[in-house]
Amino acid sequence: MRYPTRKLFHGLHLASAVVCLSGFLVLSPGGGAWCQSPEPRNDSLKRTEAAIRDEFQHKGPFSVITVGTGAPRYSPERSGPCALVHYKGHYFIVDMGNGTQARLHQANIRLGNLEAFLFTHFHLDHSEEFIPLLINAWLQGQDNLKIIGPPGVKEYHAFLLSFYKDDIAYRARRTGRPVGKIRDIGIRELTGEETFELSGVSVRSIEVPHTVYTLAYRFDAEGESIVISGDLTYSENLIRLAKGADVLVMDSGGYIRAKKQGAPRRERPPRRSGGGNKAQVRAHPSLKEIATMASKAGVKKLVLTHFAPGVIDKEATSRAIRQTFKGEIVFGEDLMEVVP
Repeated sequence: MRYPTRKLFHGLHLASAVVCLSGFLVLSPGGGAWCQSPEPRNDSLKRTEAAIRDEFQHKGPFSVITVGTGAPRYSPERSGPCALVHYKGHYFIVDMGNGTQARLHQANIRLGNLEAFLFTHFHLDHSEEFIPLLINAWLQGQDNLKIIGPPGVKEYHAFLLSFYKDDIAYRARRTGRPVGKIRDIGIRELTGEETFELSGVSVRSIEVPHTVYTLAYRFDAEGESIVISGDLTYSENLIRLAKGADVLVMDSGGYIRAKKQGAPRRERPPRRSGGGNKAQVRAHPSLKEIATMASKAGVKKLVLTHFAPGVIDKEATSRAIRQTFKGEIVFGEDLMEVVP
């Protein structure tokens, strides 16, 4: 399912969020603002599974929504990296880049319905809206919050509680929400290959190569599977994790930009990151690596994401990938829903 692109609010970087976050307004289901209402809110905010499903007309009971398909550079057309896995009214958000809140609001998906926050890695473009998203999910009645990701998630959550202690207490008084529901929540730091369950979905994590410690995730439910690669370069681990998957949401790497007037088409070169001894560490895969990983894993649908601003030459990019990978190729757009 796709929605028309609208002008988005600029996502706040963590540094600016420290200054501005205390003034945000938390939208109620009716469109008002929590901080404008003197009446305490309570657990009546919880909705039935059927009511949750009615908010976004899903194509099936198990799907992934590419909430944000952009990259670190701001684009009015694409929000920062974010994928939302849906299973029968349960929502698990993977990465939370610039513009995530605006896109979820655009799709009429309540933040209070987010059950689990998963990080692939701690680069700013994948994590910058975590704090307001978690606080809003709590304020909108979510009592089953979970945070999952690489080592560092506990520190991130502790920072939120410490720095915004007074702000959280204030909002708890205004809304009647118990502070314990945001303080005493399940946090899981993952180191390599681990398996766990989220509301009937089996989730497996595995480390993939990037410039910082990074995880890829596989979600399995009722014989169907969705894999989210995170940022990476060529990875045998990713191939193993995605073996036989129905959907693989993949870092787009060296996609080909559309031809500029008078200039030849070219593959977007994989970027190198770091300094000193790490100057040659690549951050993203080439098209050949993308195609090889998808082909070796035998995935059915390859969903490309993480695009920088500019026009993609979809025909040339597809042609290059199809030299190796014969499955379906999907160019991700914000709020596109893909089903197995």
